[in-house]
Amino acid sequence: MAARHPNKQGGFLLIEALAVVALLGLVVASLLPQSVGYSKIYAKLEVRAAANFLAADMRKLQQQSMFGEGEQRYMRSLSSGYDFYERGKKIKQVRFADNGWDLVLSWPKRFNVQFGVNGGPSATGTWILRHAKLENFSCTVAVQPVTGRIVVSEGE
Repeated sequence: MAARHPNKQGGFLLIEALAVVALLGLVVASLLPQSVGYSKIYAKLEVRAAANFLAADMRKLQQQSMFGEGEQRYMRSLSSGYDFYERGKKIKQVRFADNGWDLVLSWPKRFNVQFGVNGGPSATGTWILRHAKLENFSCTVAVQPVTGRIVVSEGE
């Protein structure tokens, strides 16, 4: 029978614990620069997604105006997003900040987008979407005059 040592405790030595903490610190430090790069890539994706979302809603408004039964529909732009109206009643609101997007939208405040039965816009405008983390990147959503074509473009 083996003799037991009642005073001997199991566990880690201090040096072993410090070595594990130092190793974890090195792993985190090596991943930190990559995470900054990924956050900029993610910010670009957010801007593109917001621009495409805005353009899709504008195209939907255009289609509803062309094939609707004479109901008045328009989209009101705001500094934080936009609202859809039908017969003077708000039926949808989109706020970019509510979705976690930190975007800056540049267009005339309280600018209404409305299309006629032929699909042409009553007024034209340009929306520039920028992210607070990106200085040189933006997406532009433009409504072309006469045709009402909605164009999404991006630039550095």
